[in-house]
Amino acid sequence: MKEDINAIDYIFVSKRIQKTSLVIMLAILSIVVLVSPLYGVCASEDVPPAVPVDGVEAEALPLPEPIYVKQKQPVQEYREEKETQTPKNINKPNMLERFLQKTSDSSIAVQTKTQNEQNWVKEEQVREKHEVIVASNTSLTDEKETENYSTKVLMPVKPEGSGFYVLELFTTQACPFCPKADAMMETYSSLSHVIALSCHVDYFDVPEGSLSLPICSARQKRYEAFLKGSPKYTPQMVVNGRYDAAGYLSDKIAKAFKQAHNFPVGLLTVEPAESKPPTYHVDRVELLKRDEGRYHLWLIAYDQPHPLTVRGGANAGKDMVYYNVVSKAEFLGSWDGQPKDLTIETEFPENTKGFAFLVQDVDTGAILMAGKNE
Repeated sequence: MKEDINAIDYIFVSKRIQKTSLVIMLAILSIVVLVSPLYGVCASEDVPPAVPVDGVEAEALPLPEPIYVKQKQPVQEYREEKETQTPKNINKPNMLERFLQKTSDSSIAVQTKTQNEQNWVKEEQVREKHEVIVASNTSLTDEKETENYSTKVLMPVKPEGSGFYVLELFTTQACPFCPKADAMMETYSSLSHVIALSCHVDYFDVPEGSLSLPICSARQKRYEAFLKGSPKYTPQMVVNGRYDAAGYLSDKIAKAFKQAHNFPVGLLTVEPAESKPPTYHVDRVELLKRDEGRYHLWLIAYDQPHPLTVRGGANAGKDMVYYNVVSKAEFLGSWDGQPKDLTIETEFPENTKGFAFLVQDVDTGAILMAGKNE
């Protein structure tokens, strides 16, 4: 009985295996039938017949791999089609036209800016001293770069009444950008309504023939805190202790003067007295507007022009003339703002051209009153 059951099971399993095999074969055949048309290959066709070689029947050659080549458009038809198409950028200017348009716009902007500046420049001063061309030996290392910098000196309008400007230039012989600013000082030092002081810093200097003073670096450091701008640099021009500008850019300097025009420095009369050592009397010091605060009193002496040949740094070998170079800066003390008379006793170095007396706000750095004697 058990043997019969085992035989039945064997027959049943065998049939199941046959059915499964048949299903698998049918599936494979279906896949072949479906895929063959996609590759353009037909098993019943395109099979080369066996060719007998030397009396021996050769096997059928294998089918080559299908190669798919994208049909190219004929050149002539492509050209004709392209010629008939409308260019997409037909109304857009090319690169040259865009460059010329940009240059034209820039020229108009520069002309407008120059016209606005000339509105506040005195006409007679413009005719006499508006264009001060810097000598070729003061040009920068790169001649192309030099063309980007203005070489004009714009005359500041004299404030109404007895007001005027105090201009401090922080410069050095070693600075490649400073010669232009140094040349401008010739013009500014000749104006009656400007006290021009050229202060040479010592943190960036030449090894020989130095004109620097530590006090100049200290004053510039103080202005860095007052003006709250960029770190100290050269050449830096500071107007009335309130506004600064890069000393080689005339338009920036003109802007600083224009801003300071609303805050003129009050004029003090400084007269010498006959005595030894030299004594100078400053007329009654009284603020134009009674403001409570703390003030410092400064005496700053400056020299006659210094013609020299620079002996180091970026300007080595250049013949320069430096104007109103600060040779002495003396702190005279503090002042509480109450009216008072002042007498100054001091001695000056040789080659001194004159000195300036400054009243400066301790908290803001603004110069409120000043006078000079030459």
